[in-house]
Amino acid sequence: MSFEKEYYENPVLWDIKRYFENQAELERFNKIISTIPSDVKSLLDVGCGNGVFLYLLKNKRNEISSVGLERSKMAIEIASKNFDVEIIEGDVSSLPFEDASFDCLTALEVIEHLPYEIYERALGEFERVTKKYIIISVPYEERRGLTQCPYCGCRFNPTFHLRRFNRQVLDALFSNFKLTGLELICPGYEVYFHKVFSALYQLIFKPSFPENVICPACGYRKVNSSSSEDGSFKNIAKDKVKNILSRFVPRRKKYRWAVCIYERDIEIKT
Repeated sequence: MSFEKEYYENPVLWDIKRYFENQAELERFNKIISTIPSDVKSLLDVGCGNGVFLYLLKNKRNEISSVGLERSKMAIEIASKNFDVEIIEGDVSSLPFEDASFDCLTALEVIEHLPYEIYERALGEFERVTKKYIIISVPYEERRGLTQCPYCGCRFNPTFHLRRFNRQVLDALFSNFKLTGLELICPGYEVYFHKVFSALYQLIFKPSFPENVICPACGYRKVNSSSSEDGSFKNIAKDKVKNILSRFVPRRKKYRWAVCIYERDIEIKT
């Protein structure tokens, strides 16, 4: 098992409270459900995780027959314990379905995680199994921060986001589908001079290696760490100082996610 694959077997990642108690995540799911066209009768959710989206879809659009695909055994186990949804274990780069099996395919916070070659094959598979629509959500113009492994020195994104999406990239994502709708959701703010501000913060506070993260190069992870560390006086002071400093740095409005709908541009030959 690769270190990257092992990362996705962490039960903390799939805790359903992370979604049901997070208004931004619920807003994203509800926006996607409202985006699904009325003529969709069958849907495949690729990288469905713990099944929260499938559960919400089933309750809001019960006329849609849906199935999920997920590679994490832990995510599937948590989904099966909490929801009455169908999930198949499988590989995003080789979907176990016939051509044009579904009216719509969703991939929500999935493709930014896919490594080289898997990413390219997966996009082709999305097109192959879908008759009409593809809906994705991705972080929009994300500033991907890096953490450094204290064991081997490897620098990597702790959430394994491997690429950045803007309008130009999203326009050209698929060969046989065209982008017909893009909505930016969950507004927030981003500081100007982000790299400088981030570098200063790293230099001054020297943040510790994140919990529940595995170095993709050597497999290092924190062990025997105190569960109270995040609430320590030192870390609380860091957060307060960071918040105070951010008030004096110019900021611009920024949206967290892009929700995109693609429609088939070239008819399927029968």
